[in-house]
Amino acid sequence: MEKFCKLRQKALIVISHDKKFIKDNFDKICEISKNKAKIYYCNYEKYLIQKQNEYENQRLAFNSQQKYLDKQTEFITRFRSQASKASNVQSRIKMLDKIEIIEQPEDELTVRNIRLGIDIRLPNLIMKIQNLVIGYSTPLFTQS
Repeated sequence: MEKFCKLRQKALIVISHDKKFIKDNFDKICEISKNKAKIYYCNYEKYLIQKQNEYENQRLAFNSQQKYLDKQTEFITRFRSQASKASNVQSRIKMLDKIEIIEQPEDELTVRNIRLGIDIRLPNLIMKIQNLVIGYSTPLFTQS
């Protein structure tokens, strides 16, 4: 499987529990979230680190912006009725209208490693295959 993945020059959708396999064989991760696709040009391990850093940066930026917006809104509310502060209030209102709002980051749990628990023990024999043929026109492998 590793050899196939390395030789294949196409995008693959891989579902695997083996993080080492993913880390060793893929150097691009495409994350699809909130109807957007983002490509990370690194292996899975580095992707997790980069994603966590992005989460922290967005969380800090969001919190900082929220404090700033609250402070400006409080000023506007407090001095809206005072004629001496009317120009300051109007300029802050215009400034707030132009600010690009930072989205609240996704829940931190979506960024961290996902762990799936299995409540039942799997049997020793999961599948038995008979008369298996692997190949297209010429069989590469046959088992009876």
